[in-house]
Amino acid sequence: MMKLDKGLAKVEKVLCCVTVITMVVITSANVVSRFFFHLSLSFSEEITTGLFVLLSLLGSAIGVRKKSHLGLNVVTDHFPHAVQHGLHIFANLLGTAFGALMTYTGAQMAISEFKSGQITASLQWPDFRQPAAPGICLCHHSIFNGGSLEHPWRGGGRV
Repeated sequence: MMKLDKGLAKVEKVLCCVTVITMVVITSANVVSRFFFHLSLSFSEEITTGLFVLLSLLGSAIGVRKKSHLGLNVVTDHFPHAVQHGLHIFANLLGTAFGALMTYTGAQMAISEFKSGQITASLQWPDFRQPAAPGICLCHHSIFNGGSLEHPWRGGGRV
């Protein structure tokens, strides 16, 4: 299981790098095209928006894996460790519920767009393709495989 986690962590990092490079190249090409040829690459906004969504979710997955998300512990530090533990579990359950809700509503939206035959404005691609799906899956994997289910005050002991 550790090899799988390390492999997925490497895939996340490579995908982030490739996504950023692709976004920079497409956006730069659009700027050059507008400046020199007075023509806009209409597809650039569509692709970079999808890649930005993917990048945001990949970054969230990496943040969960590295335990680097911001936390506000000003209030919780004043509670006994047992209460802190309960609040930590509650926060993780709340985050997991939100992720499940996001996944469910995203799937419902994709199904609706597929059934209606909706296409994108400039590329005319089917609109049900979801660039967020890999990022959401990696976020869930990071959460369920110990990314956030550890005690913040004990230096990483499992809950």
